Amino acid sequence: MSMKRVFKLRVTKVLLLVATLANLPAAGQAAASPSSGVALYRELLNPSLEAKDVYRVRDVSILAEDLHISISDGTIAFVREVNGHITGAMFEGAGEVLLVPPNRAERTSLALFTGSAVLEQRFQSAYLRFSDDKIVAELRAGLRGPAEDAQDFITRWKEPALLLARGDALPILQAMTSAPQSAARFLHLRMGGTTAGIIDVFFDSNGSEQISVAQASVVNNVAYYDTWTSFPMRSIREASGEEDPATRASFDVADYKLRVKVQPPTDLTAEAEFTLTPKHTGQRTVIFELSRYLKLTEVRVNDAPAEFIQNEAISGSDLSRRGVDLIGVVMPAPLEKDRPVKLQFKYSGPVMFNAGGDVIYVCARGT
Repeated sequence: MSMKRVFKLRVTKVLLLVATLANLPAAGQAAASPSSGVALYRELLNPSLEAKDVYRVRDVSILAEDLHISISDGTIAFVREVNGHITGAMFEGAGEVLLVPPNRAERTSLALFTGSAVLEQRFQSAYLRFSDDKIVAELRAGLRGPAEDAQDFITRWKEPALLLARGDALPILQAMTSAPQSAARFLHLRMGGTTAGIIDVFFDSNGSEQISVAQASVVNNVAYYDTWTSFPMRSIREASGEEDPATRASFDVADYKLRVKVQPPTDLTAEAEFTLTPKHTGQRTVIFELSRYLKLTEVRVNDAPAEFIQNEAISGSDLSRRGVDLIGVVMPAPLEKDRPVKLQFKYSGPVMFNAGGDVIYVCARGT
């Protein structure tokens, strides 16, 4: 069997798994009136590939704190620019990832899934989405001219690129809309052709634990998502000293006010109001969680209407793992440290069910 045929089979396996886990609508829901944040999100949600952007690539090294990704040789395609930035690439060839968890607990957790305390995996195909221009520069430095089988490459990757974008569009939007001083970064690497199957590696500077490794699977038509290891990145650990870096909150939330109308046995309508105080300067898109059974209809920031995105495009594995939907609220301007803002949400939906004996149970209690 030729090497090209091996690559095609492995990419097909990625396609099959993605299609199983992401059998959801292709577009997220947003505020009715179009605006810059919503338009940017929709572009990120629909990455496109063109034959002219497919190249041979060799000898690339990408460093993101504890995470090291290397590409030895292969073919790579960049996705179309969004707002002047390339936000992804698809790869086939020879590559390797190296990640050493920083403590015994995380090394033990990783070893439970892989048999090794260190993640050191060779891969033969990869999907990358990111918000960092530095990664683009590192990849471009390894380009060795146009690829010969560009159109075949695009055909193989078009579908998985669209399906996998559903889980990445919102965190990329969050990083891209942040002010430069926030140094927000996001990277998602999905590897195929490893000895452990298909593996996801995430680097998200807006997360409480910025680096994580996970694997999706389907058992008896039910999607599962196992987190192998998850921990704060090196610079956060060093800055925290004796403090647990995972407990450092990005925001303080206070002054909750809830006005709720219950219509048994299923429906609930609510208005929620609270004060959000940033602990860092620069973030503009803020992500919240809400039961997937509830539909958001309005968001106001300091009593003014704000654009929002209800990300119903997240993957089936995320829905199974979290039981929630993700809400992205795009602030009028980047938030300032210790300067509070008032937020108001209106939402409704069939979030309850009759548990029997006249007991009404709220589904979201399980999250």
